Amino acid sequence: MKFNIEVELDWLEEASLDDEIRSEIVSEASKRLLNIVNEKVEGIGKEAVDTAHKQVDALIADYMKDFINQEVTITDDWGSVKRKGTIETLIKDRIKASFTQKVDRDGRPDSSSYSNMTIVEYYTQKYADNLVKKEFERLRKEIDKSIEDAIRNNAKELLSGTLLKQIDLSAVIEAAKFSALGE
Repeated sequence: MKFNIEVELDWLEEASLDDEIRSEIVSEASKRLLNIVNEKVEGIGKEAVDTAHKQVDALIADYMKDFINQEVTITDDWGSVKRKGTIETLIKDRIKASFTQKVDRDGRPDSSSYSNMTIVEYYTQKYADNLVKKEFERLRKEIDKSIEDAIRNNAKELLSGTLLKQIDLSAVIEAAKFSALGE
């Protein structure tokens, strides 16, 4: 057996086969090399961003530590020293004072001698009152439902007993027998 194969390649006339193969190889190699470089650059970029974030976080932490431990002096309008200490100490003192500050019955700061409750006690009392109110409301609804059910059941029993007494059962039975015989 013998086969004859003919292939028409128009583009071969315009350029040589070696040039076409070379350009395809260069193009494919360029694409692959570009992909590898992009992956490496992205990895390096992510590492650089992570490193930068860590360094910035460390700088902020150091700055805040220095800031919090910085000695400050609080003065009044006339320049007289009212308080002196680190910012951390002043913040702690302010928080402690706010927890022990006396308030009126509406939770507003009050320095009068009539105030006998701290802000913590006020909010604790308010929360407890709210919980008790909700629990009483739930119990009231439960009791109301129980009472309604008991009234309904007793009314059914009384009505059924009264109806049975009022209806003469022997007359109903006789009427039923008579109508059955009549058919």
